Amino acid sequence: MKTCLQSVFLLGAALMMVACSSTTKNVEMTDRVAFGAEEHKTWNRPLEVGFEMGDKEIEANASELQILPIFSLFDGLFGGEDNLTSAAVYDAVKKHQVDGMYITASKRTDSGFWPFYSHAEVYVYGKPLTIKKVGQVSQQRADKARMGD
Repeated sequence: MKTCLQSVFLLGAALMMVACSSTTKNVEMTDRVAFGAEEHKTWNRPLEVGFEMGDKEIEANASELQILPIFSLFDGLFGGEDNLTSAAVYDAVKKHQVDGMYITASKRTDSGFWPFYSHAEVYVYGKPLTIKKVGQVSQQRADKARMGD
């Protein structure tokens, strides 16, 4: 009986080895796959705009009076924005109801008795600018800018 049992066991083991031949092989992927998402960008087809320069000349001025200007001594040393020129341009644009100004000349006069008070006045002179709508960017130009050549 013992021999018979051993024979059945050996026959079963041999049958398993022959029937499941894939257990002795290494299964590997043949190709590698990599997924990468395109960088997220929102592309709107914006309107193209240009500007039209007017023929007439426009001008404006702005002034500032400071009491004890010693406290604002360091404001101009670091190359900050000239607020008086910006205010003068704003006044010219608002008064003439245009979109911008091309400054052709500007003048600044300073007076006062430093360190007690100072008075500054800026004059700007130039041409008015008006923004004109050209139209929407074409689909071909939008695709070229987005995708490249």
